[in-house]
Amino acid sequence: MKLLKQIFKLSGVRKMLETVAFQAFGSFETLGSKLSHGTS
Repeated sequence: MKLLKQIFKLSGVRKMLETVAFQAFGSFETLGSKLSHGTS
């Protein structure tokens, strides 16, 4: 039971990190496209 709780906690943290990384990547991509469109 304790092990299950730890696994759920870890998966929750991983999910959170993935979401944060995904959002950061998305904003970076938007920024990059804006920059490349602005220079050309």
